[in-house]
Amino acid sequence: MEWIEVAGTADFEHNNILQVEVDDEPVGIYKVGEEYYALHDVCSHAQAYLTEGGLVSEYEVECPLHGARFDVRDGRALCLPAIAPVEKFKVKIEDGSIFLGIEE
Repeated sequence: MEWIEVAGTADFEHNNILQVEVDDEPVGIYKVGEEYYALHDVCSHAQAYLTEGGLVSEYEVECPLHGARFDVRDGRALCLPAIAPVEKFKVKIEDGSIFLGIEE
């Protein structure tokens, strides 16, 4: 697994959501409490950015188009119209930097 630095924890001083690009793909990073989670940022149903819908509860992000919800901890779809999960990335924090684990 390759670890790629994508952001810093300071980027979350005023927000709990951040979109980054990894290999030309959008990834949403979510801060819940002191934990960080990362998902592919495109809804599996309607191809909208999940980061634009935002967190609607502690661990749920909502698609802005049709209201599909996903669990930020594992990417699983929680309600219709989405039935397929979105990809989850491993996250680690080192010295204030956020790294995503990318399968090689």
